[in-house]
Amino acid sequence: MAAQLALKIVWLGDNAVGKTSMLMRFTEGSFQATYPEFEQKIKHVSLSGQDVKLLLWDTMGMERFRNITSGYLLGHDLVFLVFDVSNEASFTNMEGWLMEVKRRPTSIKVLIGNKIDCPDGPRKVDSARAKAWADEHQLGYFEISCKTGENVEAAIMQSAEIALKKKLELEARGTETTTNPCCTLL
Repeated sequence: MAAQLALKIVWLGDNAVGKTSMLMRFTEGSFQATYPEFEQKIKHVSLSGQDVKLLLWDTMGMERFRNITSGYLLGHDLVFLVFDVSNEASFTNMEGWLMEVKRRPTSIKVLIGNKIDCPDGPRKVDSARAKAWADEHQLGYFEISCKTGENVEAAIMQSAEIALKKKLELEARGTETTTNPCCTLL
């Protein structure tokens, strides 16, 4: 029997931008103002007609400890870089978060602008600016609202489809293994 396909997905970004809310909206279909801490959730989905286990990793507010966050990134296939559209600093800090994930050039990276419902005040980062930054860094880009659920599932599922396709292509070429996620042998 073939091993089940799996994708490791990691959420990164400043505190209180909605990383856990995005993950919980996707897995539980609900929104709360606060959540208990957890490290990983698993969700089984169908991607390109195949059953895939999504390993969903939350950094649990440990972003201030960059060495811990780096451990979460080992072997990831997809990373969501999340910022709050009503918080300029959270967008500015995306440069630093992107540097964290550039160590694994084969992973899919997606910029997420959360809180498009702007519960904490007027929008500070407009769509065009965020999209231009994402394009400049060759990232996907989605705008979502974890509160209303707008675009959350679409962002995750469309990004996971792309990540699965890339993972399968790399494995078929023999350029990446699942047993040694830190290295690419050519």
